[in-house]
Amino acid sequence: FHGNKEVFCEKVGYKVGSVNHFLSPRSQRPCSDHAARTIERRLDMEPRSLDTPRTEKKQIYYVAISTNAQYTYETVRQLQGELVVMECAAVLGDFDLLIKVEVEHFKFLDVLLAKLVKLPGVKRSRTYKAIDSLHWQRAQQEQMEVPPKEHGLYVNNGIGDFIHRKLNHLFDEIKMLEQDTIIVKDHDLIGIQNHQLLEGTKKSICAIRVFSSHMSNFDEFLRAERELVKKYGVNSRRIIVLEREKSAWYRKEGYPEVKKLYEQYAETGCEVRFLYADNWIPSSREMGLEKFIILDDSFVCSRQDKHTIRKDEEEDGQVSIHSKPEIVKLYTDTFSANWNKAVSFAVLCSRMFEHDKR
Repeated sequence: FHGNKEVFCEKVGYKVGSVNHFLSPRSQRPCSDHAARTIERRLDMEPRSLDTPRTEKKQIYYVAISTNAQYTYETVRQLQGELVVMECAAVLGDFDLLIKVEVEHFKFLDVLLAKLVKLPGVKRSRTYKAIDSLHWQRAQQEQMEVPPKEHGLYVNNGIGDFIHRKLNHLFDEIKMLEQDTIIVKDHDLIGIQNHQLLEGTKKSICAIRVFSSHMSNFDEFLRAERELVKKYGVNSRRIIVLEREKSAWYRKEGYPEVKKLYEQYAETGCEVRFLYADNWIPSSREMGLEKFIILDDSFVCSRQDKHTIRKDEEEDGQVSIHSKPEIVKLYTDTFSANWNKAVSFAVLCSRMFEHDKR
């Protein structure tokens, strides 16, 4: 209102004398609750805006960060340069650092989170709208213990004993979900589609694709990867694995299919190389070829199909999701070793046609 009290009074429906009283620095309670709520409604302000210091509609978030021990102080040092970080505290328990963030919009918080995942040693972060929600969640985790049977919650018979053991088993599984491998079978009620794996990827995609394998929701996957690469600058690399015994077919009848698959990935902005399966360098976990994708050097999703699962396991494909740093590093090293051995599409074609000339 540029200091014009008359215009302000007309807008909020109060007389100039009342407004002068509201603005008086000598008044112990310059504005009643009723008047404050009325002014907020007529000026389309957020509820209780007049009860808090002016923050220009900034929002407060709390971010819990888990780090590797040797990088904790380095992470704190990096956070000191972020203008939106108001406070930073070291805590014990499920996370290592807690920061208070003040931003005008959630998208600015997203920018900070994108920087966080690139800091060395940051394993994960969680965002809370209020400190109360963080306290509540930690309280629930502390209560995730099955009471002993003598507390009278279970009938003292075989069924009661089974219920107690089953609950303990389920609670242990929940606690280990973030620390251990998660197995998702194809027939599970709670599953994940291939293109959904890419959501939230910020830095890199490193993937192994076996040429002869089928990939569900392939078109959706390509669209998701194309957006990540071309819109957000994600670096994508992929090795397509071919079978040596089908070399003659690849050179003739199969060549259009090989070229089509290459062009589909290349069109997303992905760098593609080819490798024959008998040249594959295995990891120390598996003796043979593995199909996997590494996202942001933080997660690995490895695929097992029916014919690669042991006889004593269920006849169904499955995806294993790993987040342990040592396992992620193992797969990253495996990808790098095979990437250095793989060749571009142009080199692959030249070798194919050179073979025909012979």
